[in-house]
Amino acid sequence: MERMESGMGGKESGMNRKKGYLIIQAILCVLLVFLLSQAAVRIFREGSKAVAENPLAYIYTPEAVAREFARLAPVLFVSIGMGLAGMILGIRDERAGKGVRDGETERNLIKARLFAPGSEVLKERSRQRKFKGAGWAAFGICMLPVLIYMTDQTHFPETDPEGMILSLAAGVFPWILAGIACLMAAGILEEQSLRREIAAAKGKLSEQKKLAVQQDSAAQKELAGNPPDGELHHSLAASAEGDVSAASKSVYATPAWKRYLPPVLIIVAALCILAGIMNGSMQDVLVKAAAICTECVGLG
Repeated sequence: MERMESGMGGKESGMNRKKGYLIIQAILCVLLVFLLSQAAVRIFREGSKAVAENPLAYIYTPEAVAREFARLAPVLFVSIGMGLAGMILGIRDERAGKGVRDGETERNLIKARLFAPGSEVLKERSRQRKFKGAGWAAFGICMLPVLIYMTDQTHFPETDPEGMILSLAAGVFPWILAGIACLMAAGILEEQSLRREIAAAKGKLSEQKKLAVQQDSAAQKELAGNPPDGELHHSLAASAEGDVSAASKSVYATPAWKRYLPPVLIIVAALCILAGIMNGSMQDVLVKAAAICTECVGLG
């Protein structure tokens, strides 16, 4: 008994160390991405100032890259070292290769076994439709300022491309992020409601099973002295086994926020393409592409 407890304690301690390692590695990755983004912005700003003072200067120089690399090198080397240590020791996330349980399929399987869904199930289903509609409505509202900004030609001056990019980022990206956040919040609320619906459906299914057992027991007592013929016996057996699940395996699929992301990106891309056509950017891109192609083949 003591050996078993000590073994379980050692296993739990190992799992805690593994979890701590994965958390630290995730933090290092996020920190590294932040430092790299900050370094790129800093190089661009400093290079732009140098070009403003001397038009023959370069924005991206080896000295600037080396200076920024020296700042983030400690975090980079620590992250690489921990990654190599994890590979050597075989530390990995066991759930990385597993899918996420699909609540909708599970709900549909349970629903197919119910004679009547019940008031709680119907209530949660109505909430899910409201959450989904509210999420997409909020996303559409957030996209209106983006469309208005992108269709205004005064926001795209040809004399100041850097300022145009910064203004575009400040005027468009916050609204896009807000729209995605609204969809993600709606998806989380919808997922929680779905879990409550599944729990209510399982409770209803349990009551249905108990009622079926009681009815079958009463029928057997009634027919104890009078054995049923073949057809009646078959119907009783079918009613007793009718609650067997149609799918015994767990069903896995993409989580809710991943299902929302592709249509959101498609809508944003379509809005950007439409805005580019309306503000004349398509013609500018065509002229520049033609000029680059003719220069490359020696016709320019």
